[in-house]
Amino acid sequence: MDAVPLFGITAFLPSVDDGTQGVQPAVAEVKETSPEFFDAQQQRDRGVAMNVKSGAEARLQALCNDLPTASKEAYQLAQQVRDDTKNMINCCVDEKSKVCHDGLLEMIDARERRHFELVLAIARGGHQCGNLLQAVTDLYQRIDKIFDIEGSGNAGSNVSFNSKFVQQELQHLDVVITDLASTEQTLCSLSSVDHRDKLMRAIQAVSRQLCTSDILANLAETLKAKSRIDEQQDQEHLKRGEKQALVWVAEAEKNWHKTRLDHAMEHRERTKSNLDAKRKELQELQTRESVSREDLLRSHKECQRQLDKQVKELQERTEKEQAKLQEPIDLCQDKTVELQNRLLNLGSHNINHIILVVDKSGSMCGTRWRSLLRAVDAFQKACVAKGSQDRVSVITFDVDATSLVTAAPITSDIVGKLGRVSPSWGTAYKPAWEKVQEHAAGEPSFARIFVVFLSDGLTNNDDLTAARATAAKMHADAAAANRSMCAFFVHVDDAPSPQIEEHLMPLVKAANGGQNRKALGESTVDLLTPVGTADLTSHFAQLASYVNMEKCHGQGLGKGAEVSKRAGDEGKATAL
Repeated sequence: MDAVPLFGITAFLPSVDDGTQGVQPAVAEVKETSPEFFDAQQQRDRGVAMNVKSGAEARLQALCNDLPTASKEAYQLAQQVRDDTKNMINCCVDEKSKVCHDGLLEMIDARERRHFELVLAIARGGHQCGNLLQAVTDLYQRIDKIFDIEGSGNAGSNVSFNSKFVQQELQHLDVVITDLASTEQTLCSLSSVDHRDKLMRAIQAVSRQLCTSDILANLAETLKAKSRIDEQQDQEHLKRGEKQALVWVAEAEKNWHKTRLDHAMEHRERTKSNLDAKRKELQELQTRESVSREDLLRSHKECQRQLDKQVKELQERTEKEQAKLQEPIDLCQDKTVELQNRLLNLGSHNINHIILVVDKSGSMCGTRWRSLLRAVDAFQKACVAKGSQDRVSVITFDVDATSLVTAAPITSDIVGKLGRVSPSWGTAYKPAWEKVQEHAAGEPSFARIFVVFLSDGLTNNDDLTAARATAAKMHADAAAANRSMCAFFVHVDDAPSPQIEEHLMPLVKAANGGQNRKALGESTVDLLTPVGTADLTSHFAQLASYVNMEKCHGQGLGKGAEVSKRAGDEGKATAL
């Protein structure tokens, strides 16, 4: 016995050329088929045009050697059909179609077994293969119509498979299989070698007929077409899904913009309501402000009226008090005038006429000018503290000279007037000494002349010579009038040098009758002193003490005047 794989089932078929004893047939020889059977067979085979001729046995005998190969090809084709059916199951998108394809796979497996049984039955009845082929052909034609393989448009590829659609064909196939089964029981009783050879040839013919038929090929093409259609449907579903996704995205964007618009409208309404509330609040504040302003003005007017009334009452009271006090004040004033006249008559020769000559050139601006103001203020306070009745004149000069104060009491506002001066321009001594000469010739004519000449610059030789001549003449005139004259020179210099002293010394001697030092009490002081900016205040305070000391030694003015007169004559002669 040879093992032959057929449709997934291993069948043990009798070998053609082995000499073993097979199954004994029921009859000794093959009988001729009745004409009635062939007529019925022709009726069944008319739809597929598969007529079995009387010479089929000879043709099957020639194909006997191809039976194992045909059986193997039929098995491979059946296996491919099963694999394609499984692929169809994997491609199913819904459970209903999957169940239907599972049923198809089960039916294919059942058909394989039935095909094997058909082959065994054909071994006992080759004349029934036409019925089998017709039934199978009807089945696949029905399947073709269901899946619309030829594209006639009757059903379409979207039809889900159902066994009910091929129920009639399956019933027909089952009837044929039943007939073949009965034939098998009959033919199995045959055991002669001739019958066994015929059986093998019949099996080979049926296998070749099955393998060469287009039924399985059509089924494979149907499955492939179904796969392509499924792929197209998947692509269509994908495209529809993409379009639907775009629609959903557009709807989402629309809803988002609508939501933003609603929020913006709500925010606008809230802002509008807040703005209206703020406007109303502003109006209320303006109304309150107007009322408050009116109340404030009314209160201010009332307070002003009361203050005016109180001021008027105070003025009336003050006038009354002043009227009461005026009488003793007048008496005091008369007494004061009398005492002043007495003092003037008694000390007419003990008064100093202090002439401050201040350089206001551009180099004196800033710190030096402020230091000068503090120094003058200290000088004035020191003089007033001693009860001085001295007179003071103030001259400022640059390239020209200006009189700020002329023979005023020492208590005058000297610092205030100097504070309004702005230093500028250059330095010239001659105009300054001409102004000094003018002030010295005026009132009070009996007072001593005390000149304080302050400068931080130098002038040219011509100007210095003219100033020296004016100073010498002024000293000579004072000596002729029996008046004392003393000139102190203060040169503001933060870095003193001998050249400055040599330059100014002729002018110092001319203004002091040829002297450059003066005896005050028991000490002798220099009439030319270089002073730093920071030391101006202390130096002017010392000058104030010199003034007071000069006044205390006023008893010796007669001799001093004569000495000064002689020194003035000598200075005048030297100048000439």
